[in-house]
Amino acid sequence: MNNTAIINNENIIDMRDIKEKKAEYKKLRKEFKKQKKIKRTAVEHAISLIFILFAAEAVMYLLIKPYVININDLLAHEICMAFAALIGILINLGFSKVKLTERASVKNLDFLSIAMLTVAAFSGPELVDNISGAILSHFMTVTPNETDLNTLSHIISAVICAPIFEELICRFGFMELTRKHYSAKFVIIFAAFLFTLLHGYNIQGFLNVFTGAIMMGIVYYYTNNLILTMAEHALHNTICCITPSDMSIFGTPIYHETNGFVISSPAWIVINAVLFAASIVVFVKYFVPKYMSKKNEAE
Repeated sequence: MNNTAIINNENIIDMRDIKEKKAEYKKLRKEFKKQKKIKRTAVEHAISLIFILFAAEAVMYLLIKPYVININDLLAHEICMAFAALIGILINLGFSKVKLTERASVKNLDFLSIAMLTVAAFSGPELVDNISGAILSHFMTVTPNETDLNTLSHIISAVICAPIFEELICRFGFMELTRKHYSAKFVIIFAAFLFTLLHGYNIQGFLNVFTGAIMMGIVYYYTNNLILTMAEHALHNTICCITPSDMSIFGTPIYHETNGFVISSPAWIVINAVLFAASIVVFVKYFVPKYMSKKNEAE
């Protein structure tokens, strides 16, 4: 009788263990589905944000254009961008619960990181431009990207408006919507891709902007400071505005065009290669230990 009672007790304990394990499995499966849904929703919100911003721009443009006398189309576009950025901030606040004040600080501003990013995000894409142009110009012809940045309206747009509104929409908007649910690589690449799409350049311009956007995304992700990328964005566009497309080095133009692609001169390639190498040294020796190591330890 005692042996039978022991066996029955063991069977009861085994059944309880099985039931507990089943309950635990169901709980884990439910949590996994919940997290998967949250991740999918985060991406859907980011993609939806693009269409909302385009719609907001279009509606705002139609509303203001008839009532503003002699308004420049580019400035009208920037007014619409500001409106779209405001909507993006509100959407982001609603879904990610992150306030803009938490991601934009001028206190203890890291000027070395701004300088590093400015050099890297200019010289790196310049090298990518040359590689892509040298290869793709043999297989296709494209419409050249717009290079006229010398008018007052273009300068205002490029140096003041774009660094503010595009960073609010793309770095703050797209990255904050996804960063809580995805890896750093996905968040940075995803936001860079969407940022590049908004510019509407040809394939060479796409690769150029995408390269710079990856670098900007890394800096924003690990510093959590939008002011750094805004400052770099303004400096980058200023350099583009003051660098004439017909500039020469040792009597040789730094650029020439082949089938719509921009190809750099050997001297310009060497200069950008040196600048990019210097920025990589600063990145490895300064930025990684200061920001990325701490982030990895925290995670």
